[in-house]
Amino acid sequence: YSGALDAGLNASTLINDAPIVFDDMKLEKAWRPQNYSKKFFGPTRLREGIVHSRNLVSIRVLDRTGIDKGRNHMLKFGFDARDIPRNLSISLGSPDVTPMAMARAFSVFANGGYLIDPYLIQTISNQDGEILFEHNEIALCDNCEGKIAQEKLNETMLDEINTSIEADIVPQNQPESKAPVDELATQSTITYPPRVITAANQFISESFMQDVIKRGTGRRALTLNRQDLAGKTGTANEQKDAWFNGYQRNIVTHTWVGFDTPENLGRGETGGRAALPIWIDFMQVALENQPEFKRPIPAGIIVAEINRKTGKLAASNTTDAIMEYFLVGHLPAEESNETQATELDNDVADDLF
Repeated sequence: YSGALDAGLNASTLINDAPIVFDDMKLEKAWRPQNYSKKFFGPTRLREGIVHSRNLVSIRVLDRTGIDKGRNHMLKFGFDARDIPRNLSISLGSPDVTPMAMARAFSVFANGGYLIDPYLIQTISNQDGEILFEHNEIALCDNCEGKIAQEKLNETMLDEINTSIEADIVPQNQPESKAPVDELATQSTITYPPRVITAANQFISESFMQDVIKRGTGRRALTLNRQDLAGKTGTANEQKDAWFNGYQRNIVTHTWVGFDTPENLGRGETGGRAALPIWIDFMQVALENQPEFKRPIPAGIIVAEINRKTGKLAASNTTDAIMEYFLVGHLPAEESNETQATELDNDVADDLF
């Protein structure tokens, strides 16, 4: 869904939740994906697709975005390309990735859009309290002085290396090259992770996952009585795996339930039922002294009223308009006063067949 926003779709884009069949020569039979409820809900706004975990909406979102474009967006979150196949099933969570990889990916949403390399050891000290090792400080910023200096230094060093390779010579320790090396030494205690999604994309994506908890498949987490939680449930075919990926700004937690040798967990053992309660029990303790955090709306976001049925900008006579977030430049079309709430755009109608 984050990739869909980058591809030009918006939170109110209508996607048809209807039966779909794919014929693939690599499969023994046609692929007929369906929702967990085995029901179909017709034209559905993008936001509602993720909030209520509609599989058929997710598949059509990736189909409209494009498999390669959607896959490349997923890879920004640190996944190994070998684990992400080039097919529509990745929209339903088919890649086999570890809980650590999932936690790292969701940390991008938690921290505002940056990809951080996970580490296990912060500090090592001896019996005298002397620090023998300390992990680099992590600094999240876009245009801070240290990050800009480090990027320029990296470019300079890369240019010097490329020049040396082209000349087929070993770089000489000339006086003018010592300053960058000295500067590198002073910057080496700080790591500046790269931004992989914009702050605006992060904000809207997070609002989707906050709604998952407020009124969607993750609403059991309401028992924590917090407004700063976001997450997504997941359930594999035949309930062989159940998981919940969720976070508060400072803590990302992934819970997975399944057997070492995959087998059915039992009827109704979905992510929201099997994995989410574990997540809740842990976060109840982990967040005990954490103040609630309200993320400010970043630049590049527009708030507008829409018609909840058509997804278009609300007309003056719309009686059930709701507020929605949009990226600048990606507002939906405006609804005329004569537009009927049951009308569909052509591209949505095409999805019926």
